[in-house]
Amino acid sequence: MIRVIFTRFVDKTFPAKRSDDNMVLKGESSVEKGKRFELFCIMLIKRILAPLGVKVVHTGKPGDKGRDIICEVYGLTFVIQCKAWYKKNIDRSHVDELETVIRRGNNDLDTVVKKGRFSFGILVGVDICKISDEAIDRARTSECDIGVVTYHDMYSSLLDLSKCQIKCTSHYFCSINKAGSGG
Repeated sequence: MIRVIFTRFVDKTFPAKRSDDNMVLKGESSVEKGKRFELFCIMLIKRILAPLGVKVVHTGKPGDKGRDIICEVYGLTFVIQCKAWYKKNIDRSHVDELETVIRRGNNDLDTVVKKGRFSFGILVGVDICKISDEAIDRARTSECDIGVVTYHDMYSSLLDLSKCQIKCTSHYFCSINKAGSGG
């Protein structure tokens, strides 16, 4: 039910078009289009994770070092890179860049989210036809947890990656407790 409501909201707010001309508002530059897409993704994230107390920081600007959006929820800090592209493809190199960003973290930023390495990253595009198979394969084989999705699938990707990280973290703490108790 929530997924259906979310999808309807997305379709009305930022309808998917297959032409770059349909995405750009009259007189809007590609930079302005990108910023509008980032703000749209922030709105979606807040709608998805608001009940969980998410902190969201919009860092998208020149020199953001690949960190358009940084979020923290339940102790997980993650980064989102937005690509509002209809003419260019998201490819393997973009996943490689995001992997570097995840490892580098956000120690150099003064934000409301905790500092350190990111728990995972999401690369968000606008059209599934513009996400290469190589990008998806590279995300699957990455040492970091990376999702490559369209904004339509961001809801399920955020939930899946969050659950995976929480499960891994709880398994880690269970292992520590067993080792510490001699068990």
